[in-house]
Amino acid sequence: MTTVAFRDGFLAADTAYVSASSMLVGFGPKIERAPTGDLLAVTGFAPTAFAIRDWWLGDRERPQPDYERIGSLIVFRRDGEIEVWCSGAKQLEAKGPFYTYGSGQDVALGLWRWAPRPRTP
Repeated sequence: MTTVAFRDGFLAADTAYVSASSMLVGFGPKIERAPTGDLLAVTGFAPTAFAIRDWWLGDRERPQPDYERIGSLIVFRRDGEIEVWCSGAKQLEAKGPFYTYGSGQDVALGLWRWAPRPRTP
């Protein structure tokens, strides 16, 4: 039930965590900056998503463990490349001016396409 939206170096995501039955169980961060400067976002089943993130930040030479539930890590590289890692394998590689992912991606894509560009102070 996560929505991730990226445009012009800005990354946004909701903070809600829900159970398998879609009941709200809490709030927490889903995005962070990697030591490389790349931006990371997690989606799907949190234990799986955070395990993929830990693998990506650590030793990627070792294979990822098998996962029972779907989770994803989205990597927004500093050079503009976008990678989606889903439950053990890279599923997508893209590049573009804006990108959305998740259950609310259609709304986010429309907002990113037509909204004014974000400004920094």
